[in-house]
Amino acid sequence: EREQYVFNLKVTVSAVQAEGRMYTPQACVPGTQWKHEEVTRLVDLTNLGLSNHYVIDFAAFSNLQQLNLSHNQIRDILPFQLHRLQYLSVLDLSFNNIHNSLSELAEHFDKYPSLEVLCLRGNTSYKTLSNRLELIGKMKVFREMTCRLTVVDFPVDVAERMDAWKKQGGPTNQAEELKLKFQLNERLPLDVPREEVKAINLNGAHLAALMDLSAFTNMEILTLRRNELKTITPL
Repeated sequence: EREQYVFNLKVTVSAVQAEGRMYTPQACVPGTQWKHEEVTRLVDLTNLGLSNHYVIDFAAFSNLQQLNLSHNQIRDILPFQLHRLQYLSVLDLSFNNIHNSLSELAEHFDKYPSLEVLCLRGNTSYKTLSNRLELIGKMKVFREMTCRLTVVDFPVDVAERMDAWKKQGGPTNQAEELKLKFQLNERLPLDVPREEVKAINLNGAHLAALMDLSAFTNMEILTLRRNELKTITPL
């Protein structure tokens, strides 16, 4: 009962303006000052002692976009089923006690449809930079052109995504081809047909191989400075 009150109190503080806010147990229950579906940000659910002995069902917060569960005692993130939150874009799980394997975490976070920022540092199975790279390499979402996730504790760029995949056994040719596609997608205007593109700037694109550019039939200028190319055979 006390745990539920503390949780409701934290939600109340996050969701209700300070002026006129009430703090009694009766005033903090859902439907009094706030409704689940109206809450979009829960930025301070820290230090609640949340664990797998006290699992909150967040499904009712159907429009939630930001959730901060850092500094709790969560050991297994899967039972919380946060992937059901269709609009969740920012999730902070740092400094818990998460023991899920990196393979389990990769499969789980691949299910989030809107996730853009994920914080995991300070957990049992995720402590080092190599853990971070392994997670990135295992996640399928990072191989998709429509990937929304751009931050895993700190920004993830295209080169890091593809290099992490290669370290997890991803085929080098496929990784380099995707890397080129991602770079072209970021650097070229989307409303211009490839046959109308006159110049392509791939400076600093971290390319280790150059894939087929024959679709750019009228290209006149191609710049490739500061890459890792050993051959330009496709040209």
